[in-house]
Order: sequence, then C-alpha cells, then structure tokens
Amino acid sequence: MKILITGGAGFIGSNLAEKLIKRHNEIYILDWVSELKNLKNIVDRVHFIKGDIRKVNFRRILKDNEINGVVHLAAVSRVVWGEKDPEKCIDINVNGTKRLLEAISKNDKKPWIIFGSSREVYGEPRKLPVKEDYPKIPINVYGRSKLIGEQLVKRYAKMLNLHAIVLRFSNVYGNEKDILDRVIPRFIIAALKNEKIEIHGGNQIFDFTYINDTVNGIIKAIELLSDIQQNTYFYEDFHLLPGEPSTLQNIVKMISDHLQKDLIIKYTPPRNYDVKKFYGDPSKAEDILGFKSKVKLKKGIPMTIERFKEVFNL
Repeated sequence: MKILITGGAGFIGSNLAEKLIKRHNEIYILDWVSELKNLKNIVDRVHFIKGDIRKVNFRRILKDNEINGVVHLAAVSRVVWGEKDPEKCIDINVNGTKRLLEAISKNDKKPWIIFGSSREVYGEPRKLPVKEDYPKIPINVYGRSKLIGEQLVKRYAKMLNLHAIVLRFSNVYGNEKDILDRVIPRFIIAALKNEKIEIHGGNQIFDFTYINDTVNGIIKAIELLSDIQQNTYFYEDFHLLPGEPSTLQNIVKMISDHLQKDLIIKYTPPRNYDVKKFYGDPSKAEDILGFKSKVKLKKGIPMTIERFKEVFNL
C-alpha cells in the first residue's frame, strides 16, 4: 500500500514508518521538521514531504501519489504545549485535520484514515477503567482539540462513506525518538544523571504503553481498514493501551530497582490542566482488532533504560 503518515518524523510516526517499510509498504511522510534524526535508518526508503498541515496542498499529495491510506499523527502533541499556545494548538490540531479531510472529500480515490487521538479527550473520568463510549469532557486545550478532531473524522466518514478509525493513545514510551521531556524519558534521564526526579502532584495513576505495542495496534487498524469493501461507511474508535494502571511513584521504583540505586524525588504542585487518574479498558481493541499489549511496565522500563544508556552514553 501507499501510506501517508502525517507527523511521520515524530515518535510514534517514525517507529510506525520503520515497521510498515519492513512489511513492504510505500511510505510517504509529511512533517515540518528539518532535523530527520528519527528517520535516519529509513530516510532513503521513504518519500519525505516537508510541510505544515495548515498550508500544504493535501489534494495534490493524495492524488499525485495515489495514496491508499492516511495515518494522521501531525499535531501539537503535548498538553503543556497546548496550554502555552492555545491558538496554535487549535489551529494545527483542528484546522489542519479539517484541511486533510476536505482534501480527501475532493479526491476521486478516497483513502482510509486513521486519526491519532488521546486519553485526554475523557478529561477526569468518573469511573475506571474507561470504555470507548464513556463521556468525553476534556479539561485542557489539547484534549478539546483532539475531541473536535475525532468529531470531524466521524462526520466526514459518514458524509463521504470513508473508512475511518480513531485510536486513543495513552502515555506511549520506549526509545530515544520520544520527546525527552515527557514523564518516563525525563525520569530515566534524571536517574541516569543522578539528578532529582520531579513529580507534579504525586497521586496520578495512568496507563503506560510501550511503543512497539502502539505501532502494532496501528498496523492492526490498517489491516482492518484494508479489508473492508470500498465505498462503504465504516467508523470505529479504540483504546491502544494495556489497561494496567501504575502510579508515577511505581515508575520511579522500577527505575530505582533496575539501576540498583536510591533516587531522590522532588514533589511540586500539580498543574490544574493535568488529568490525575486514567486507565482504559482495552477489550474492544482486543475483540475487534486482535490487539493486545504485550510489553508490561516491568519489562518495558528496563528495556527503555538500557536503550537510553546505549544511545545517550549515560
């Protein structure tokens, strides 16, 4: 297949691209970055298109390259960034998504679309574990932008008889392609440097998903969409997560145990835009996609530590 990955030079996108190439797909990556370090192993085997999803000619990209499907990951991808610049977050995550969907609507050949969303759309859930049909009441700009994006995808899918899937990710981690200021990379790097580990709040409970599991879940979704009869409406949403909650303190303990040294934790006040507790029910993805998280935290954290030690020479 010819697959376009928007935001394909990012953490999830670059790992996905590597796996899809191994499966003999032709990969087109759209990203606005100039530094392609996450793509260094495959840069000569992908078609890289430098551009901003708010400005590029999506219709030409889809038509000229006869794209079969789009994995839409391009976004302002962190809660804290959305709070710092709400207008930019909405512009990219909502308007950029709408431009892509409008281009699909005008294309003779309608590619399937997978929309990368987030647990943040649920806000602070009243009941755990969260199922896909639970109320979505986001408490931050990023969560609201992702929820609007989901709604746009569903609306266009129904209007155009598209094949569409929304995938909600939860705290993906696992290698050096990640944003290093996110929770697990930040904890690990601080521990390796013998620095204090800073926790905002302290009572948080979340799902954490190893990157290989996330990538495999996306591929399961691609396989499902590829098997559906053309010109029919199909829309589903799934959690890609293990459904096994962990506290941040437990993450620190796993790091401490693996490194066999005591770590110093510095607690700071919680941020009012951060969700405190979330873990999801993965059973729908297991039943329909055949997806099941394989790498548990007790295995994933040590693997990530060893990877960081090797890559960053720590």
